Amino acid sequence: MKQFVQNGSNVWVALLPKLGVVVYDPQSQVDVPANRVRLYIRDPERMATFVKDFVRDRLAESNDEDSEQFAEPVEF
Repeated sequence: MKQFVQNGSNVWVALLPKLGVVVYDPQSQVDVPANRVRLYIRDPERMATFVKDFVRDRLAESNDEDSEQFAEPVEF
């Protein structure tokens, strides 16, 4: 995952094979159960919650070569 600063807070961006570009924002985790994580999915523009262990494994597979696609700023 690649780290960015968005509106003064840190967010992490990754490219996942089935979901495409996803964004993890720690501030959007309010009221999310401990075993789940809320991610912003770029296309289509939506947020969804996922089982944390499942996502963690997929994010670990995402590498820095994928993050070259994130060089351009994106408006959320």
